[in-house]
Amino acid sequence: MTELKFSMELPCQREKLFDLVIDYQNYPKIFPDQIKEIKIEKDSEMFKITQEIFIFKSLIQKEIIQKSEHKIEKPESIVSKIISGPFKNSIMKINFINSEEKGTKVIISGDLKIGFKFKILSPIIKKYYRAILTSMFYKMNNMLVNS
Repeated sequence: MTELKFSMELPCQREKLFDLVIDYQNYPKIFPDQIKEIKIEKDSEMFKITQEIFIFKSLIQKEIIQKSEHKIEKPESIVSKIISGPFKNSIMKINFINSEEKGTKVIISGDLKIGFKFKILSPIIKKYYRAILTSMFYKMNNMLVNS
């Protein structure tokens, strides 16, 4: 188990940020260097199943395909569980709290299940997840603030 927990304060409105976060099909446009494709396999107001193809570029280019289920409690939280792929059974919870000071406080907590094959890379993977999620929220915040 690799635990991930951090938070950030963003000046954008909670409901607008939440709506942008659950618009999974737009992720490849917003993050073209990291996400090749997202397919929605099941879609309802409170539950989605997605298949994601991530791109990792270093010395070699690697694609990771995974499926995730997302439990949506609008506009308070999203709980995502990876149901297939190298990080199967990882769970990520994102809470969106109205903040008087800035707009929205985002609290991210997760339990990353990293297979034996990748165990030695756990600190790097944890750092990468945090960096990607932080940049994702700041980029989405900037899109909302500048629109």
